[in-house]
Amino acid sequence: MRPHGTSQQLETRRRRAIAMLKTGKTYRSVADSLSASLSSIVRWHKTHQQKGLKGLKPKPTPGRPSRLSDSQKQKLKQLLIKGHQATGSPANHKAVGALWTLKRIRVLIKKRFGVSYHTGHIWKILKGRSP
Repeated sequence: MRPHGTSQQLETRRRRAIAMLKTGKTYRSVADSLSASLSSIVRWHKTHQQKGLKGLKPKPTPGRPSRLSDSQKQKLKQLLIKGHQATGSPANHKAVGALWTLKRIRVLIKKRFGVSYHTGHIWKILKGRSP
């Protein structure tokens, strides 16, 4: 499973591991201090020996690129924080009231950004996984 962090943060982690190894630290101590697996440290070191620092760069994320830009995702976050009624949408269900639902967020994205998503994929946007 991929560790948490941006591609840049993970590359920085790999570079720190190499720097620590260069100071004479053991694979195990580097792994422990960076909360990485021993096998990852060995793999990063081997890659660095073969390809240099270029080998530590992040690989492109597989799959289709997100249909919302980073700035649109930021704007969506701001709209969600303001609340459902602040976006001009009436709270038409008493049981749900002014709470956000995946369906409401899907409608908001379509209305504000012109991008259609299936309701079941909205949670991926909210978790930071680009559908």
